[in-house]
Amino acid sequence: MLPIAGVVFALLSRASLRRLVKSSAIKKAVNEKRLYYVLRSIDGLFIIGCFIVFLTYAGLDVDDLGVFLGSIIAVLGVSLFAQWSILSNATASILIFFFFPYRVGDSITILDSENSVHGTIKEIALFHVILSSENGSTITFPTSLIFQKAVTVNAKHGSEV
Repeated sequence: MLPIAGVVFALLSRASLRRLVKSSAIKKAVNEKRLYYVLRSIDGLFIIGCFIVFLTYAGLDVDDLGVFLGSIIAVLGVSLFAQWSILSNATASILIFFFFPYRVGDSITILDSENSVHGTIKEIALFHVILSSENGSTITFPTSLIFQKAVTVNAKHGSEV
């Protein structure tokens, strides 16, 4: 009976979390693709969490579980600081989803001393932000770098700021 209650609780928790993320996306007018990426990432984390609970229920020693969780936390910590890793881009994308004050259609400048980048946001994907420059060229910027650089808003959704 306890495993069935656990599965029901897990499914209800997942549904509630997805509903919360979707309502946040609606309030922030987030692109559907971006919402899809975030929901997939949350589902992945949820599956890992359920796997950990299953291992504990199956009799895995608490000390072994502590080592396992410590390893996962270490990998996530490294991903936040490793500039060019795939994991750092995915982690930055999740953080950008919740805290990035810019939307698709905003004109921005990414400040980087002599190599500043100016353009209009066309898409915010899991691993990169796509900008369109004034001369029509497409600029792809990794999410981990856009998360680390200073960004100024020139115009929001086509209107002057």
